[in-house]
Amino acid sequence: MAAERDGNQGGGETPHRSGRAEYVVAPDEVGWVVRLKGDSQTELFTSKEQAVQRARQLVSRYPSGTVTVLSGSGAVESAYVHDERGSG
Repeated sequence: MAAERDGNQGGGETPHRSGRAEYVVAPDEVGWVVRLKGDSQTELFTSKEQAVQRARQLVSRYPSGTVTVLSGSGAVESAYVHDERGSG
């Protein structure tokens, strides 16, 4: 289940000017958050798997982007790269 944070709509609809969306999945005191890098709005999930799935769904809306999953210490645990420009 997702919950919106900071009083904003979830989904991070504003990618960087390059058209490249960079989403971050990180643990929070009550679950896992998904946010667009550099943006304060977040979506909260009860499991890491749900958060990663949502971040991958969001990044797929853009021509290219990444999903970076952080551990509790802030280290990069894993990353997913999305790039439609490489196919064709």
